[in-house]
Amino acid sequence: SKVLLLHVVFNLIRNRLHQEVPQSSLRFLGHSEDAAVVVIVFVVFVVVVVLVLVVVVVVLVVVVAVAAVVVVVVVLVVVVAAVAAVAAAVAVIVVVVAVI
Repeated sequence: SKVLLLHVVFNLIRNRLHQEVPQSSLRFLGHSEDAAVVVIVFVVFVVVVVLVLVVVVVVLVVVVAVAAVVVVVVVLVVVVAAVAAVAAAVAVIVVVVAVI
């Protein structure tokens, strides 16, 4: 409501100035409004860029974490396969020795 009240007061002042003062001397008011719009757009742009960067960083962290888990699982599978191969070789040797 305060913002609305300020807006109404600003419009009343501006309308009064439009009636009393030539248009050329009012250009600075338009420029100040344009500057405010530019600042608002710039702030919104910066906030959006920061949010996008945060999302990208979070996604990258998640991807790295998933990749680390995948690497650990692959290493475990390779280790288990190696142990199984060694166990099979030992069993074959034991069987061959027992037959001989």
